[in-house]
Amino acid sequence: MWHRKVEKYKEFEGMKNIIVGQGELTYIETPDGSPGWVTLCGNIIHDRADAEKYAKKVDDLFQHNKLKKMRELTND
Repeated sequence: MWHRKVEKYKEFEGMKNIIVGQGELTYIETPDGSPGWVTLCGNIIHDRADAEKYAKKVDDLFQHNKLKKMRELTND
């Protein structure tokens, strides 16, 4: 996983959040003690691999919207 500002990432080293580009899921421990990551709509994903896939989709969405906005601004 990587962060958009490498020097800034060092502040979060050791945290269990999942960060993929612009997509970030916050780590939590559920009341029963199991690990989980919170999605944008508040659901909890308990499997790390699934959470990483979700974070990648969030990043893809950000990138798509960024490109779309750039095209609108440049009239392409």
